[in-house]
Amino acid sequence: MDAVTADKDLVLTGRSAMLATSTTLIVAASVDAAAIHAVIRGTQSDRNGGFVIPCDTTTSVVLSFGGAPFAIDPSDLHNNIGMNCVSGISSGHIVDDSWTVGHVFLKNAYFSTDITKNTSSIAQPV
Repeated sequence: MDAVTADKDLVLTGRSAMLATSTTLIVAASVDAAAIHAVIRGTQSDRNGGFVIPCDTTTSVVLSFGGAPFAIDPSDLHNNIGMNCVSGISSGHIVDDSWTVGHVFLKNAYFSTDITKNTSSIAQPV
């Protein structure tokens, strides 16, 4: 993962991302998740280490891979839980600055693998 932006460059470089079709969230190191949420106006931390973001946020988080930016639609950044919107980006135990990147991101991109060539690729939807 080359870069992470959210209305500005967050200077989160040197991160690896494991694209995981088996999870809904994006799980990043605590400091990375906090940096993202610091630029989403109105964000509050919850007691469990998660974040509550405004349901009407217009902030777009962008992950870049291979020099190509992939924007996450702001409406995909959260899950409505009652009157609150819980962020789909959470903090968790991460090894070597690796993120787990699930449906919050993948619903905005095409992901394919070729096991015969041991490659994977992502592309923008048309």
